[in-house]
Amino acid sequence: MAISIDHHDIVKALELYKLVVTDYYLEFTDQVIYMYWVACPNDIEEYLKEDNYLCLDFQIKGKWIAAEHFINCKEEAIERPFINCRYLLAVN
Repeated sequence: MAISIDHHDIVKALELYKLVVTDYYLEFTDQVIYMYWVACPNDIEEYLKEDNYLCLDFQIKGKWIAAEHFINCKEEAIERPFINCRYLLAVN
């Protein structure tokens, strides 16, 4: 079954993570649509502080890990100058 999103879904995610239109790209698979971008440690701290971590993953040492894992150990996520992020925009 096809997955669909509309412009409002994208705009909502951009506002949630304070991104601009040129900051992200989308990945479409048979099962999910992900929004990807790169964040700095200050952004990651804000995501975790503001409870904006649901459906959000960080790429740490080549592995995608749910952002909620870092709520109590932010240092693991922010020790790098840039962090790959992905947000689950839609699921089939």
